[in-house]
Formats: sequence, C-alpha cells, structure tokens
Amino acid sequence: MERPGKYIADGIDVASIDENGETDVLEDALLVIRSDYKAPGLGDLENFYTFISKLNMFDYDTFRKGSKPVEVSLNTGQLQVIRERNEW
Repeated sequence: MERPGKYIADGIDVASIDENGETDVLEDALLVIRSDYKAPGLGDLENFYTFISKLNMFDYDTFRKGSKPVEVSLNTGQLQVIRERNEW
C-alpha cells in the first residue's frame, strides 16, 4: 500500500520509525546512494534487490511488492546524517 510522504526506514534503530517500519524523515529512510552520487538506475536497484534478497532477514517478496522506488534529492546536511549513521 502506497503511503505518500512515507519511506521504508533504514533499520529499526532510526528515531523516526513508526509501527509500520516507515519514516517521514528522508535521512532516516532506506536509500540507494551511488558512490559517485549520480541517480541510481534500474541496474543499481536490481543489484540492491538482489543483495537484500540474500539477507534472509525478512519477507523479501512482500518487501518488493510493497515498496516503490522514488527519486529524491538530499541536501548536504541530510547526506552527512546518513554518512554518520552508516559510518561511511
């Protein structure tokens, strides 16, 4: 079910996560960010889906059916928060 303004949270430890595992805070969302900061293409998304399907930590099929990629823009502050949380 699509919920405008909601993103899949980047883990259960983000402060803004709700009871559905979602967040309305962009820097707390699960994001695919390329190392060159270009917008991810379909191949990047497929590589991401392949990676997470092998984690066996959740129902991948439900995740794939229930999520829809959206293109977003991050400002420098948001990117810094993401870098610090993910230690990169």
